[in-house]
Amino acid sequence: MSLVQACNPNGYDVAEVARLMPIDDAVAQEGVSRTTVYRLIRLGLLKKYRAPGVDRRTYIDVDVLREVRAHPPLREVE
Repeated sequence: MSLVQACNPNGYDVAEVARLMPIDDAVAQEGVSRTTVYRLIRLGLLKKYRAPGVDRRTYIDVDVLREVRAHPPLREVE
């Protein structure tokens, strides 16, 4: 891995930003509801991102969403 990472002029890691997608686009692409995405965020299984400035949309990492859906966390039963 290179010591110098590709960054845009604002200092963001370009590879990381490329994986992010607005929630509305992600739910349409992955076939899940907005409620499910926000539940996963609330449970700490999915992280949300906001771009500084005028863009008010909330972004998520679609790869993480796919991973959580493919391998949902197990819950303890009594």
